[in-house]
Amino acid sequence: MVDLSRAPARAGTDRPAAIRTALRRCDYRRALALLRGVTELPDGAPSPDEIAAYAQERLSRLHKRPRATTFDRDALQRVLVWLTADELRAGEQALSGEHLSRAIASFERALRIDGRGSRAALLLAMALYRSVIRELSTHDEPELNRTYTDLDQALELLDRAALDPPLRPRAAELARAVDRQRQVLARLRQRRVRSRALGEYIGRYNAFMTRYHGGRMMNSSEKSHARRSLARLSTDLGNLRRQYPVDSPEGRRLVEIAKAVADMQAKLRNIV
Repeated sequence: MVDLSRAPARAGTDRPAAIRTALRRCDYRRALALLRGVTELPDGAPSPDEIAAYAQERLSRLHKRPRATTFDRDALQRVLVWLTADELRAGEQALSGEHLSRAIASFERALRIDGRGSRAALLLAMALYRSVIRELSTHDEPELNRTYTDLDQALELLDRAALDPPLRPRAAELARAVDRQRQVLARLRQRRVRSRALGEYIGRYNAFMTRYHGGRMMNSSEKSHARRSLARLSTDLGNLRRQYPVDSPEGRRLVEIAKAVADMQAKLRNIV
């Protein structure tokens, strides 16, 4: 077996791949050994010094030691783009083809390698945002709680991406779009809650009318129960009517129900 750590100073095609593999496996000492004596890597790769600084920084984090070297953010991002190039490439291809689930999975893999990747964070936020738009546009009953959570995650990712100056304008633009969509979702959630409450109320009202309407004779226990049920219906009706304009379809329906409830209460008051 060839010992790559003893290869010539200019790295061939095997050396960068071996270094990347070692870093991705969290074998930072192996990566440093492979970098020993290397002065240049092929085009597109960070400098050997930057990669070595990254490996040292990860070792320090792993063993909770004070950092022996300084590592600026630009160098970190160059290393992370190189380190997660496979995931970023696969994710961008999936994103351009609107294969959003695959894109999300690819960018999440990149961030599992190192969660500080600004580019991966930006692209994952973009994929999450697009998946929410698709959910809302293609489903009659979208999963509002899940989509809201996805948008919250997207905003957190964009905060991370905005720390990288070259990505800051795109992150800010996307954050504004995400925030607008969160407001749309908030209104949809409110409408859904109101609609569910209205449906439940109408169900209770219909059940009451089915049981007591028609002028049949009631014993004293039934009369008492009917009065209590009507009192609850009347109270809940007042709360619901405040949520709908009078001239809306829901508002007009509630006006009809209010009249029917009042009529039933009047009838019960006249029954001894």
